[in-house]
Amino acid sequence: MAELLKPQLSAVEQPYFELGKAATKMLIHMIEDKWGSQKKQLELQPVLNHRKSIAHPLSNKRGQGKKIVVVGSINMDIAVNVPHIPRDGETILATGTTFLPGGKGANQAVGVSKLDGLVYLIGRLGDDADGKKIYGSLVNNAVKTEGIIFDNACQTGKAYINVAQDAGSTIVEYPGANHNLDRSQIDMYRHIFNGAEYCLLSLEIPSTTAEYAITLCNEKNVKVILKPVRSFNLNILNQIDFIVPNEKELNFLIPGDGSVEEKAEQLYTGGANNVIVTLGHNGCYLKNREYATFFPAADFIPLDTTGAADAFISALAVFLSEGMKIPNAIWYATYSAGLSVTRLGVQSALPDRMALNVYEDDINAKIDDFFREKPV
Repeated sequence: MAELLKPQLSAVEQPYFELGKAATKMLIHMIEDKWGSQKKQLELQPVLNHRKSIAHPLSNKRGQGKKIVVVGSINMDIAVNVPHIPRDGETILATGTTFLPGGKGANQAVGVSKLDGLVYLIGRLGDDADGKKIYGSLVNNAVKTEGIIFDNACQTGKAYINVAQDAGSTIVEYPGANHNLDRSQIDMYRHIFNGAEYCLLSLEIPSTTAEYAITLCNEKNVKVILKPVRSFNLNILNQIDFIVPNEKELNFLIPGDGSVEEKAEQLYTGGANNVIVTLGHNGCYLKNREYATFFPAADFIPLDTTGAADAFISALAVFLSEGMKIPNAIWYATYSAGLSVTRLGVQSALPDRMALNVYEDDINAKIDDFFREKPV
């Protein structure tokens, strides 16, 4: 069977015929009492038929790419599956619950690692059972964890997620230990930033800590990708290489009735080098010096959209760090986000390099079409 499968599978072949022959011979000798009280032991070695389906463990392959630092939140996600998002005053019955490691910092770190990036996470966990479980999960996903502190004064952060049948979701967060991620911790692990290509930041941590990390990145020539989940000081936009809000985040950063293009233009003229607005099933919009253009979403049927933004940003950072042009990296990030929404959960749904490579031909075809239509 192993020879008939495609690809042919490497397999251990047990020498059953030789084993039976040897056992029969030994039994005859015992019956004829040729050995007396003497004990006999026979060893027959199995044979490995190597048909090239064996590879090193995935954890050994991960971490071979360029160095990326993630500074962000680490949570225990409590996902509640519901028929629809509850309205004000409404009580509904859940169809299931799951407890999974999460938080944008941890999610992005795992996403980078799954795509073979060398990733370090700086964050804070409670010194509790949830914290230890999450830490073990990060280690198993080949995330470098030396920048993580266990805080005995706070619980591990929590995120309570309603996941509806139409794949919509709402999130309520309890920051817990994330709130204590401060400048002193950034200083303690400032050596981690040495030689990094990118730093991924999300504002589920104190704004002052994020701003201090951005300043440090500028000192060390590390490019910054910011996910602005809440308002921040727009005066530091010129220190941010990529700002990646979704449409709701864009609207609270730039209030008013303007279009996505107009508000992205305001962030760009305000100092951001690259503005990428993620638009869910409508894809995303890029504004920078060369481009002001929309990218359509990858054509996948959504099951759970919770981790799409983390999948997008993780892939964007990895492929940019490998020297891809921005539009090329966006196409790969778009497919990474698309794959993630076809699975439940966040970290478990983040695609690895092998899954993304399945769609490499499709992605490259989209890239070729893009440059034919929009040459620089």
